[in-house]
Amino acid sequence: MRQYIVNTFTEEVFGGSPVAVCIVESWIPSSDMMKIAIQNNLPETAFIINRGIYYELRCFSPYGELYKFVNSSQAAAYVLFRFLRPELREISFKTAKVDIKVKRKYDKISVSIPQLKLLELETSYEVEEALGIMPKRIFAGAGGFFVFENEEDVINFNPDIDKIVELFNRAYSLPERKSWTRHIDDLLSDNVDMRMDLEEKCVLFSELSFCITSISEEADCISRYFSLGDYVTHGYEYPIKYETMVPYWFGELKKDKILIKQIDARDALLECKNVFDTKIEISGKARLYAISDIYVE
Repeated sequence: MRQYIVNTFTEEVFGGSPVAVCIVESWIPSSDMMKIAIQNNLPETAFIINRGIYYELRCFSPYGELYKFVNSSQAAAYVLFRFLRPELREISFKTAKVDIKVKRKYDKISVSIPQLKLLELETSYEVEEALGIMPKRIFAGAGGFFVFENEEDVINFNPDIDKIVELFNRAYSLPERKSWTRHIDDLLSDNVDMRMDLEEKCVLFSELSFCITSISEEADCISRYFSLGDYVTHGYEYPIKYETMVPYWFGELKKDKILIKQIDARDALLECKNVFDTKIEISGKARLYAISDIYVE
């Protein structure tokens, strides 16, 4: 099995979010895909199959199957555009959750995702105590995030993950964090009723992770990502939150095109375009890191 490792939304060899892309002729067992993801130990390992007019796509982290595909679809499209289908300008991916259109223009690859609704929550002393800083605004949704006053606060933010997990558990009487994910697939849909009860709202908000963001001088805004799950990671670029955060900045900055810089151990740059107030077109460069063969038989 041929495997490519691509750094997404960056032109740096050690930047962005690394994704392994595996080319398969027929689906191998999910358990084998999971083992490959564990062996790779990357944020995402994608598997694609050519179905003629489209490609099927599945994606795994070392902790389970993923159902968000911005990074994996950009990485897979990069491999196809450069190595396997250089004649194409657009590629369609079918996943278990959504169909994704990916286009290339010059040296950039763009992925279209839906905009999701915003639900603003009130700030409180408990939130300030858990974060160590009072956020300017708090938003729930399929990607929850905190808006900070300035980029220095974002850059210098050093969270106590245990305190933040305790905040969610105490404030909303949530179950053990391992069980939070049971509800996520049902909640992450375009038809979410935002009148759901408070506990459901918070499960939707937390999604085992959160982003912080602020306006920026270098770009339009900056962001950082943190996980509240059994593994705590940050420094990779996770556009899952941009389905809600980008529409916020479209409105706040009164722009239909914005540049977001993901900061941390591996920086990433994302150009985001508002498409009819329903979709976000996320564009950026990608960088090949490695090509290898996997022997699983």
